This record gives sequence, C-alpha cells and structure tokens, in this order.
Amino acid sequence: MTHRRSFALVLLALLLGSPALAEVLQEGKPSKGFYWQKIKQSTGKVVYQCRSTSDAKF
Repeated sequence: MTHRRSFALVLLALLLGSPALAEVLQEGKPSKGFYWQKIKQSTGKVVYQCRSTSDAKF
C-alpha cells in the first residue's frame, strides 16, 4: 500500500470518528473527571464515548 493511500485511509477514519460529524443524544453526570456521551454518528450508528471533563464545556 502506498503512503498516499495509507494517509487517505487514516484521514477517512479520523473524519468518520470526528465529533463534528456526530450528534450528542445524551450525556451522563460527570464523576471523577469523566462522563459518558451517547452519540449518533453521521452514518446512523449510535455509540457511547467516555470523555474527560477537561475536554468539555464544564
């Protein structure tokens, strides 16, 4: 696999996993610096992410 093709695949994976392409459906109560988010991705898949409160709006 060429470097250009590898880079394109990595970039695509990052874009698909990007929070900018997702809708937050629900957030859990922060505890010990972390909280859970229920997220609907642009593909329609619903996933759960554990986030740090230092990454968020808290």
